[in-house]
Amino acid sequence: MPALEKLLPLLALLPHAAATSMKIDYLRLTNVRTDPITDPDGLSPHVHSFYGATEAAPGTTYETLRNAAGNTGNVEENKSLYWHPTIYRYVDGQYEIQDTSYFSTYYIWPTGATTAFPDGLKMIGGGAGYEAARQEADCSNPGPCPDGVCDRWNDFFPATSCDELELSMLMPSCWDGVNLDSSDHRSHMAYTKNSEADGECPGTHPVRLPQIAVFTRIAPYHGGIHLFSDGTGYFHADYFSGWEAAQLQKVLDECENDSMQSAPDAWCEDHVTFRDAPKSEDVEDEELREKLVPFQPAPFDATRILSEAVDGVADLPGGLQPVIDPTASTATNTEEHCFADATNTFHVWVDPYASELGSWKFLECGDTPMPILAVEKGVTYTFEQFDASNWYHPLAFGTEPDDDEDDLATYYLNGNQIDEDAYEDAFVVAREAWLDASGQSQDEDEGEGGDEGEDEAEEADEEEADEEEGDEEEDAGEGGDEDADADEDRRTLQAAAGYSVTLTVTDEVGDEGEDADEDRRLQAGGDLFYMCNVHNYMAGRIKVYENGAPLNPEDTPALLKEPDVVSEYDQSCGTFGVGDYTRSSGKCPADAFIC
Repeated sequence: MPALEKLLPLLALLPHAAATSMKIDYLRLTNVRTDPITDPDGLSPHVHSFYGATEAAPGTTYETLRNAAGNTGNVEENKSLYWHPTIYRYVDGQYEIQDTSYFSTYYIWPTGATTAFPDGLKMIGGGAGYEAARQEADCSNPGPCPDGVCDRWNDFFPATSCDELELSMLMPSCWDGVNLDSSDHRSHMAYTKNSEADGECPGTHPVRLPQIAVFTRIAPYHGGIHLFSDGTGYFHADYFSGWEAAQLQKVLDECENDSMQSAPDAWCEDHVTFRDAPKSEDVEDEELREKLVPFQPAPFDATRILSEAVDGVADLPGGLQPVIDPTASTATNTEEHCFADATNTFHVWVDPYASELGSWKFLECGDTPMPILAVEKGVTYTFEQFDASNWYHPLAFGTEPDDDEDDLATYYLNGNQIDEDAYEDAFVVAREAWLDASGQSQDEDEGEGGDEGEDEAEEADEEEADEEEGDEEEDAGEGGDEDADADEDRRTLQAAAGYSVTLTVTDEVGDEGEDADEDRRLQAGGDLFYMCNVHNYMAGRIKVYENGAPLNPEDTPALLKEPDVVSEYDQSCGTFGVGDYTRSSGKCPADAFIC
């Protein structure tokens, strides 16, 4: 094809054009141990999950794709076939296939400067050693590991549970302009120099094709040991083009929607036929999936290709052994970690009786003093210090438990940003001034465990000796502000002066100049800490998560002082350090001085 060979490189070298993307969604066709690209004459070494045209036989050709009776995708003109190694969870000695909620491909290209896939193009993208593919596993709302066990066999699939685990990778988009396939099914294709759809193609592969970003999702994701059917944690995918090149070329030349990314709200719906039209930006994943169901083909009968059990099996089909990376397993028990609420907010209060200096507690973490908090990298978290108990306890953050760093957090008063010094100064004021600012009177504050609690304890001491113990416990509970509605009271007790801090963990360096080499995330191999600069040794640990798993499996650096253990007696009395001097009556020491 001499004319085509001359034309395609010229198209690829056209000046930068407008950005465009097109999202296409699919449901899964089948899971079967075939691969029409690598094994066209027989079975594949491992199971694949297929999407698109209703063909999965080893000998599938471009003609059979074009003539396929059905298509699991939502674009009528796209008869392509996509597949990736099936995702397994290893549990109770068996490999169980993980259902994917839906599959997506995002076609991304510069309009008017991109060549359509030639009829029947085949390629493989991603896998071990292909960093340009940007293989990612994004965990939405990470939770605890199953049964508190955080074992995993690779560092791609998180051990923690997730509301949704979204897997993604990029296919190469630079073609040599000659070959529809190659002996390794990769050499005729290449990634752009920066992995971007509009990046520069290498001279050996000068023809720019649309970049395909592959996404698949598991919702919910239960955590634990997961792997691909090839035994690894490397995400690769295969693509067999079923487009009619002339038809696709028209779309690439004419559609423009200013979206050079994997955009969920860009479709080129005026240029191709969407079977789930009309398209809308305001569609949740579950609704999107349900819109794909009506036009799905009849269930695919994989047994006409191979009658083989592939789900709930003791060994991976094909006989491959799992590749277990001993460094991937984390000993961290994520059940001990506390996660923010649905709005990524921690509501902060201080329990003055939980330690010698008092301890921070968080409504999201129950009654645990100084809990280990969990934050996901790239997410902004808000720490609300609206509760009046935060007096003299301004929050700060650092990479060491005794040294805060100014650029780690952003401080606010009533929604207006202020600097850290002003934030700290606002907390270090007279008690009366703090209570006035927080909208609480002195009497109201005392009702939260102060003098009023002592008065009630005195009355309890004067009662008859045979008074029911339950009444005494109730009285002590009132003095310690431990009513059943305490959490709700704290949540609604919003100070008129609303102090809050936001924290976003990123990989960005500090400001230009003298702070240019500061790492705003965390020191290598370490955690973050929340702390109080007013009181020494008052610090708690923050575990930074990425893709649903802690970046640092160890609790390092060490805290300077572990949280105090408060005796049951002190807990019931709202005291600290008095448990060793328990009165013979067992009553709280509200009516007497104990030295």
